[in-house]
Amino acid sequence: MRRLFFACLFMLALLAAMFPANAAPPVCGDGSCTGPETCSSCPGDCGACTPTCGDGSCNGAETCSSCPGDCGACPPGTTSTTTENEDNAQVPIKAVFKNPKGGDTIKRGILPIVVQGFEGNNLNPGIQITAESDIFGTISLVNNFENRGSGIYGANVVIGKDIGKGQYAIIVKAKKATYDEERILITFDPTIYFNASLDKKEYFKGERVNIIGSMAYFGQQPLRNSTAEISFSAKDFSLNKTIRSDNDGGFSDSYLISFAEPEGDWAIKFLAEDEAGNEGSADLLTNVSTPKGVAFYTVTFLSPLENAEFKRGNPVPITVEIKEEGKPVKNATVDFRNPTAEIITLQEITPGTYTAEYKIDVNDPLGPWYIAVQAVKTKEGVTRAGGTKIPVTIRTASLNLALIKPRTADFFTGLQTEIIAELRYPDGTRVEKADIFANIGDETVRLEEIESGTYSSFYLFTEKDVAATYLQLNASDIYGNSIALAPKAIGVEKIGERELKLRLFYYNVIVRYWYLFVSGIMLFIIITSPFWYYIHLKRSLKKTEQEEKRIIYMEEETQRKYFKQHSITVEDYNKLMLKYRERLSDLKEKELRLRNRLASFAKKKIKRIKK
Repeated sequence: MRRLFFACLFMLALLAAMFPANAAPPVCGDGSCTGPETCSSCPGDCGACTPTCGDGSCNGAETCSSCPGDCGACPPGTTSTTTENEDNAQVPIKAVFKNPKGGDTIKRGILPIVVQGFEGNNLNPGIQITAESDIFGTISLVNNFENRGSGIYGANVVIGKDIGKGQYAIIVKAKKATYDEERILITFDPTIYFNASLDKKEYFKGERVNIIGSMAYFGQQPLRNSTAEISFSAKDFSLNKTIRSDNDGGFSDSYLISFAEPEGDWAIKFLAEDEAGNEGSADLLTNVSTPKGVAFYTVTFLSPLENAEFKRGNPVPITVEIKEEGKPVKNATVDFRNPTAEIITLQEITPGTYTAEYKIDVNDPLGPWYIAVQAVKTKEGVTRAGGTKIPVTIRTASLNLALIKPRTADFFTGLQTEIIAELRYPDGTRVEKADIFANIGDETVRLEEIESGTYSSFYLFTEKDVAATYLQLNASDIYGNSIALAPKAIGVEKIGERELKLRLFYYNVIVRYWYLFVSGIMLFIIITSPFWYYIHLKRSLKKTEQEEKRIIYMEEETQRKYFKQHSITVEDYNKLMLKYRERLSDLKEKELRLRNRLASFAKKKIKRIKK
C-alpha cells in the first residue's frame, strides 16, 4: 500500500514538471515549431513546406506532365510524354539536365546549358529542345553541342549585371511527336566575398598598416590572379591602391601612415569586380593618432598652388619649406605619395627647402589628389616630424590623334577606302588598346589596332553616304583619356555602274600598281625592239632623203631667183646658199649613219636566221 502511494506521488510530480500550470500556449514566431503549428500555418517556426503536387503552386521539380494540377496542362497535342515505335510500343521522350543541375550555384559570365535528349534509352539527335529562364530568356539548344556527341544538346548563355542574386528556375522543353518538360532550381550568386583583417586595431602616425586577406566566390572558390581596389579615407583625405590576388585568391598589402595625414577614424574599403561583372566589397575600421613625445615641424608648400589643375602626362613641381620655430630644418627625410600610394622622396636644394617633380601617369586616377608631404628627423633619440597636404585636380591627358588615310576628300559611291589613324601620348608613346571611331555622316566605323598605336578599317561608300559632308575621328584610351579631331570636309559623288568600273580600275589597279605598268611598258619596248627598230630606221632614212631633195630644190630656186630673175640681192643669195649647204651636209651625215645602222641590223638578222 505504501509503495503504491509513493508511486502515485511520483507520477503526479512528473506530470506537473512536464505541463506546468503557468506554461504559455504555443505562439507562431516564438522560434519553436510546437503544438498545432505546421509549415503552412507557421513557416517562420517550422520552415518552408516541401513542394508537393496539389499545393496549388508549380515549383520544385514539378512540370505540366508530372503535376498538371499545379502547372497546368501541357500544350495541345502533347498530352503524353511518350511516343510510339513501329510496333506501337510506348517509347518515352526525356530531357535530362547535365549542366547546370538542380541545386547548383552559378555566377555571372558564360553558362553552358547542356541537356541529354533521350528517346527510350537511346540518345536521339532529332528532338527539338528549348530552354527558358528569367536569367537568360528563351533559347534553342543545338544537337552535338561543342562536339559532345549526337543527342547532346546545348547552348552558351551570358548572364549579365541586370540579374540579381536569388533562386531561379530553368525549364527545358523537348518536342518531337510528343512533349516532355523538365524544371530545376538553381541559385544565382554574383558576390565576391572578402575575408580581410588588419594586424592591429589602432595605429600611430609613422606606423605601417598591414593588411592580409583573400577573395573568393560562393563555396570558397578562390578569385585567382585578380585585382581589387583598397581605399583609405578619413575626413578630407582619401587614397586608392590596387592589389592583386595570388593563385589561391590571397592578398597582402601595407600602408605607411604619413604625419601629413589626419588623425581619427579611418575607413578601409575593399572593392572587386571580375571581367564577367561579379562584384563584392568589404569594410574595415581603424583609428590613427599621433605618438606622444614627437615634436612637430612646420611644413609649407611653395608649389604647386592649392586646387591647381594638371593633365595626365604633365609634370607637377612639388616644393616645400620645413621649419622649426621659424628656423630651416636641414637633412630631414621628406617624402610624399603619388596618386597610387607610391612613396617619393624630395631632395634638399637649399637649407630647409625640398623639391621633387612628379609626372602624372596616364592611368593615375582622375579627380582630386591630396599631395601629402611629411618631414621626419630623429636626433639624439628624439623624433621630430611634421606634415601637411593640399588638394590638386587631375584631368584627362592630351592625346595626339592623326588621320593617315584617306588623304583625299573626294569619294564616290561604290568606292571602298581604308581609314588609318595613329594615336600617341604627348611624349610620343604609342597608345595601345584604344577605342577609335570614324564618323562619316550618320555612319560610325570602329577602327581595329593593326600594330602598336596604329588603327585601321575599311569603309564602302554607298548611296546613303551621298549626303555625308564630313569625316571625323574620335579616340579614347583604356584610362579614360579622350580626343576628337575637327571634322574633315568631304564630298561623296553618286555615279553609274559603267563609270564606277572605270574609276575602280583606275584607283584599284592603275594608281595602286603604277610601277608595274611602267615596268611592263619598258619590258615591252625592250622585247619588241628588234621588230620596230628596223621599221624606225627605214622611216628615218626615207624622211632624210625626202628632206635632202627638198633642200636641193630650194637651192635651185634660190639660184634661179638670183641669176635669172634678179629678185634677191647678192647678200641674201650668199646667206641662203650657205644655210642650205650646211643643212644638206648634216642630212648627208645622218643618211650615212642610218644606212650603216640598217646594214648592221641586216647582218645581225642574217646571222640569227643562219643560227
